Amino acid sequence: MKKVVIMCCALWAAMLLLPLALTEAAPPELPPASLPPAAESGEISSPAPSPTPTPAPGDADIVLKVSVAGRTEEMTLADYLVGVLCAEMPALYPEEALKAQAVAARTYYAYRMLGGAGQYDGADMTDDSSVCMAYTAPAAMAGAWGGDAADYTARMRAAVTATDGMIMTGAEGKPIAAVFFAISSGKTESAKDIWGSENPNLRSRDSAWDADAPGFSGEVTVTAEELQRKISAKYPAARFVAGEPWFADWSRSAAGSVLSVKVGGVKMKGSDLRAIFGLRSANFTLSYSGGVYTFSTRGYGHGVGMSQYGARALALSGKGYAEILAAYYSDFKLEKIKG
Repeated sequence: MKKVVIMCCALWAAMLLLPLALTEAAPPELPPASLPPAAESGEISSPAPSPTPTPAPGDADIVLKVSVAGRTEEMTLADYLVGVLCAEMPALYPEEALKAQAVAARTYYAYRMLGGAGQYDGADMTDDSSVCMAYTAPAAMAGAWGGDAADYTARMRAAVTATDGMIMTGAEGKPIAAVFFAISSGKTESAKDIWGSENPNLRSRDSAWDADAPGFSGEVTVTAEELQRKISAKYPAARFVAGEPWFADWSRSAAGSVLSVKVGGVKMKGSDLRAIFGLRSANFTLSYSGGVYTFSTRGYGHGVGMSQYGARALALSGKGYAEILAAYYSDFKLEKIKG
């Protein structure tokens, strides 16, 4: 009987202690894997909102100062570009050619601004085409355009608006030196040949259609006495000896421009002779007959970058402005100006 009582007591004690042992051995309850750690405290985290991207500025958002006839004027980039197109490209050129010109002009503005604002006596740009782009306010063109002035101005503004803010960028996303000129000699010049520095965006390109341009060929004649006088005024060391050749040691670019030549024993650049005698380009040949020298030129302008007549020809063949730009500039991409 005692054994039965003892066994009952032991069984009863075990039943009391077993739940306590199971409770101590159980692991702590973990939150579901789908909840973030903050859910343990009852807080649900939200992802930080993405910053709103700042829109690229348009031409109407950028204000610059332009030196016009020696007086500084403030205007939007849109108005400035319309004035550049009025001065730089015929209004009746095809729309895609005008758009290509607008992008080139906008890019050149952005390129010049890399050097800082106020470079021209406090102005950002100038209408002096010898150092910058030509500029003519549309109102000033009214006399030349007559009754077509409103329509022509609208064509220029439409080209600017259609390419709003678009520029060409090269290395490190910087605007390229988008120079341009009127008519090539059939091939554009490289920046290295004309200005002495390699530029990956300004290489020589074929532009054979320029041969059809009015003014592709030109002539300037001067007497031997006049030639001697004009050369000596700039190069006093030149010596013109009877019976000896006055011109020698010609050096030309791959496109045909005169890089250098000795005149009266003095080496000078073809671009200098162009300036002295008012030639249309430095791509010229020289002939002599009866005491008169004749300079025969091909093309019009420095020859580097985009040929404006070439842009016209490509537009007439169905090319868009981006294709026209790619025909004359290298290693660039089109993107919005950054202000």
